Amino acid sequence: NGDRYRVQFAQLAKVQGVAGMEIAWNEVINEPGKSSLEENINLYSTSGTSSSRLQIHDNYIQGAFAVDPSSAAAYSGGGIMLGDGPVDNLSKAGGYVDVYNNQIVSTSNQGIGIAGGHDHKVFNNRVLSSGRLPTGHINKSQNVGIYVWDVLKGKSKGTWFNNTVYNNVIGWTRVNTNNTTWLNNTWFADCTSTCYNNKSWSGAVTLDTEKQEYSLWQSKFRAAGLSVGPK
Repeated sequence: NGDRYRVQFAQLAKVQGVAGMEIAWNEVINEPGKSSLEENINLYSTSGTSSSRLQIHDNYIQGAFAVDPSSAAAYSGGGIMLGDGPVDNLSKAGGYVDVYNNQIVSTSNQGIGIAGGHDHKVFNNRVLSSGRLPTGHINKSQNVGIYVWDVLKGKSKGTWFNNTVYNNVIGWTRVNTNNTTWLNNTWFADCTSTCYNNKSWSGAVTLDTEKQEYSLWQSKFRAAGLSVGPK
């Protein structure tokens, strides 16, 4: 019936002003028809500190899908969500977060989003999607690669500032019903000079491109001397 639980791979909720936090070197793979999470990583009313920013880095995140992604256009899940939750004052708003060196593949509604808060930095990430499901069908829930949008109206409360996105490589494909494609890489509604030097993917992003990105991640992971799973 289309129902689902709103879950995440990792969520920090109402964790404010804590030093030394890190989410790193995880491999997260969701498959359509087998899972339908909200964001893979969600920070809800959560912040690091100005001297010890929360670090989200070197993760491989693949997949975030509606219950039936071949037909459902309405789906709000995605890759990494920053600044979620209340923005009434600085004691509640998210902030002091660095997101870098992640590889985000085919996470539907967004690869990375900044929806509220302050002092979020998103840089040196690779964000791509073919806009298709593994079967080749169009992902009807496909939206945007990276967005910076004060959707929670924090500006009026003085809690939206210093959010920046730079030096990312993005290839977020939207597929029309006639199979023509276009890139919807960014939506910077509330990000002007602080969002810069983000590069569009060179060439088409296909299902094979997505597979190559996973191979790139595996090589990077091995080169770091790491292994997936219990030790």
